[in-house]
Amino acid sequence: MTKRRACLLASWAFFYELSVKLPKRLEELGVPKTIVTFVMPTGYSFNLDGSTLYSSAGILFIAQLYGIQMPIEQQLLVMVTLMLSTKGIAGVP
Repeated sequence: MTKRRACLLASWAFFYELSVKLPKRLEELGVPKTIVTFVMPTGYSFNLDGSTLYSSAGILFIAQLYGIQMPIEQQLLVMVTLMLSTKGIAGVP
């Protein structure tokens, strides 16, 4: 098995576990379906902290590399902007 196929298989297994099996297991435990269908996508959407941190660290690194001073107000603006914009970044398996 090639490395690419192994990565694809692991990613698909993880995705299948989260998207198919977990909602069924939560419903078996007594969680109402309306809550499961609302909380799971919302939780995934707002759990992109890694993407936000990676992007903000990259921005600060590039700013320091070119000698650009970023006061705390600009850094906070970058943080808020990235918190909103990283919702469209796909999660890395």
